[in-house]
Amino acid sequence: APCKGEVIGLAPLADAMPRPLHLLFSMNRSNDLILPVFSLGETAKQQLLPPPRFMLVSTIGAHVLKKIQPLDILQERLVAGDASMIQDFALQYTAEQTCALCFQLLTQVPKPLDASGVTLTDP
Repeated sequence: APCKGEVIGLAPLADAMPRPLHLLFSMNRSNDLILPVFSLGETAKQQLLPPPRFMLVSTIGAHVLKKIQPLDILQERLVAGDASMIQDFALQYTAEQTCALCFQLLTQVPKPLDASGVTLTDP
């Protein structure tokens, strides 16, 4: 649905590095090891870091937006089973990136489902 308010501002929300990654990369008391994780491309770091979030302030209120990641889009298109949408998606990435996304889908921890089979979202 279109929003009737005017956007006043949009800013990224800083997310802390997940604790296991922080422990892994902070063993050396230097931040030199953490920087490569943050400088990875979107398809590479989506398995390591939570999706980027943004604060949108408008004349009708403040909203937190979460970016939909390529992995989520691919999963949605595979579930829909539309071959042309899957092909369009694959053409936006290199063969290696598309293969890596498929591998991520195959190896990810399943998301919990509610009683009706709907994926439970993050709080």
